Amino acid sequence: MTEIRTTAPSQEPIAETAAVVTQLLEAGIAEPVTQSEAEEYVGRWAEYEQARILVAEEGGLPIGWLGVVPWPGEFATLHWLRWAPVGWPSVAPSADVEEVGRALLVAAGDAVPEEVAALIVAIEQDVEVDAAHLDLLRSRYAAIGWQYSEAIHFIHSTEGVESPGLPNGVTVRPLREADPERLITCIREIFSGEYAEIFCDGSSEEQDAFLRGLPHSETMKEAASVVLLADDELIGFSSTHGIRENENLLVNWIGIRPAWRRRGYASFLLRHILAVAGEEGYATSSLSSEVRNEASLALYQSQGWEVEGGEKQFAKYLR
Repeated sequence: MTEIRTTAPSQEPIAETAAVVTQLLEAGIAEPVTQSEAEEYVGRWAEYEQARILVAEEGGLPIGWLGVVPWPGEFATLHWLRWAPVGWPSVAPSADVEEVGRALLVAAGDAVPEEVAALIVAIEQDVEVDAAHLDLLRSRYAAIGWQYSEAIHFIHSTEGVESPGLPNGVTVRPLREADPERLITCIREIFSGEYAEIFCDGSSEEQDAFLRGLPHSETMKEAASVVLLADDELIGFSSTHGIRENENLLVNWIGIRPAWRRRGYASFLLRHILAVAGEEGYATSSLSSEVRNEASLALYQSQGWEVEGGEKQFAKYLR
């Protein structure tokens, strides 16, 4: 029987976790590495307090692993999903390799904080995946409730970007504890799909979990959410997360309510983010948009955001 063990790199001995990783890689799940290389890898993961490494075991032997990193903005990215290849029966004769992969993905949902509403598995644009293999992946993920989409990544330099003047009657400020009720109404109108379902049909607990996942901060030094108001009516918002080692501010969420679109407010909010990011020491800002969202793609390109790459995404919505 396959069992899943969860390790927290930030809370456990690096050498111990690295030894498990080394054992997995030596078994043929990926390219082998030395113990010191594994310790360096696990050490990087230890910098993320909420990161988890899930290890699938059969009879006490590791046969698969998966890395999980929750991010502000209430989603988590999954990395290095690997499990025993077919033809490895001598180590785990009763292990169903497909079931090992499914078990790791299911366990990922239990390993993240409650405010995380989505798990993301991404295949970067430069990774070649032939059509037949992609169809196979899509069918396997769909069988366990995951959805497929394609996204484009954009990046913009903060150099020389000045804060734009506020339009008449418009203010921009950090998200406050008293804002959630109005923000729920705003998000219902802005977003479609799974996140809209949370706010239209979801329970109050699901809505509260989403709102708790949005960062509250007066600055963008690490993470922040800002709201845009017109005559005190909340008309848009954004949520960002800083990645200091890359000197990049990631825009997780940005949107304007439909009735207030085509008035330049989205352009204003994008420029405001760039200006503040520059003031806080970030060299660049980046964001992503689904390929099917043609309006957003056109907006970002018209504002000077450059295409940095893309990815195929599999997403599992937890709540």
